[in-house]
Amino acid sequence: MTASYAQIGINQLGDTIVCYTSEEARKIAKKLIRSNECDLILDASNKEINLLDKQITNLNTQLYNMDSISTNQNRIIKSNEYYIKTLEKSLKKEKIKVKTLKFTTLVTTVACAVLLTLHLIN
Repeated sequence: MTASYAQIGINQLGDTIVCYTSEEARKIAKKLIRSNECDLILDASNKEINLLDKQITNLNTQLYNMDSISTNQNRIIKSNEYYIKTLEKSLKKEKIKVKTLKFTTLVTTVACAVLLTLHLIN
């Protein structure tokens, strides 16, 4: 005697009940189990993909923020370089003024010494 199991549905002959042997029922059960396993794996994979997408979005946001910071730092550096050049020019001018003042002081001192010497001689 062969055991058979009934399944409601429509077969090729138009019947509403289809009978399966034990072996066919086992194959169907194995396919259902495998299908459930695949669904679980697919769900887990989709969740992992969503998490990775969120990580990518966060990393892109961080990259954008770091790029903005870098741009601002470059602006600050250029501004500081300009300020340094301005100060260097000002320093050169001040050095020239100091040299001129020293020279003027020396000339004035020599002139005073010559005048004092001439005054004392007379």
